[in-house]
Amino acid sequence: MVCILEVGAILGAQVKADWAVRALIEKQRKLVSSTNFSMRFRTLWIAAMLDKHLTQCTNREIGELMSFVQDRFRIFEPEFGICHHATRRLLLKP
Repeated sequence: MVCILEVGAILGAQVKADWAVRALIEKQRKLVSSTNFSMRFRTLWIAAMLDKHLTQCTNREIGELMSFVQDRFRIFEPEFGICHHATRRLLLKP
């Protein structure tokens, strides 16, 4: 029973971390498109927070985030190919 609770706590922490990273990505996207210079300047702070959260992610979690980011590119853009390759590499790595 203790093991189940520990796994649940770990999974809960991972879900929260994943949510935090995705929320920061969306926040940065909104700020970048703002016409207000002071709002756009906040993207630097968001980028620093995003970096802090990403350093705590496993390769698998980074691969899943790459899939999330890859959806923003069109299939014929070079960024799509790079994301696709990185995602496969990270998700297949043990």
